[in-house]
This record gives sequence, C-alpha cells and structure tokens, in this order.
Amino acid sequence: VRNNPDAPPTAAREFSRAERLLVRLDAYAAGGARPEVSAKLLNRTGTAMADVPIQAAEGKPYLIDFPLASLAAGEYIIQVDAKTESGAAQQMIGFKVGT
Repeated sequence: VRNNPDAPPTAAREFSRAERLLVRLDAYAAGGARPEVSAKLLNRTGTAMADVPIQAAEGKPYLIDFPLASLAAGEYIIQVDAKTESGAAQQMIGFKVGT
C-alpha cells in the first residue's frame, strides 16, 4: 500500500496496535507555492502527545506513515497544519486504536 499511490483508501477509523496508519495528503497554496506542513498526535482531549513525521517528496503527496504499536487502546487525533506567508489551514484526523 505504501508504494502504490493509487491504493484505495479505507473508510475505517478503528485500527489494531499491530497496524500502521498511512495517510497521504496534498496541500496547496496560491501561486503554486508548497506550504510548510507539520503534524502532531493529540489525545482525545486535544492535548499534544508527540510530533508526527511527514515525508515530503517533490511532485508527490505528503505522506504520514505512523506505527500504532506504541499507543494504548483509545481515541486519538492527528492534527495537520499547513502554513504559508499568506495564511494557514488545519485538518484533524480522528481514529481509534483497539486492543
């Protein structure tokens, strides 16, 4: 799935600790500029727990490849922030880790 950019996404939002969360995303800015994108892992109350690494390759979507093994069972959010000189945008991705 990681090497196939055309792999179909899943609508599931509940995963096991044995899985990895793979998120592909695009971020655009006026004039074709590429925004600065960052991500954080939040707990269910919105408290930041850790930075989430994002891979960026020219001409390809941003990629988050996040292993879930270190997380306890529960609900989490990945907060993605995109910033340029002209503004900022934010997206929240909620998911649940089961046993």
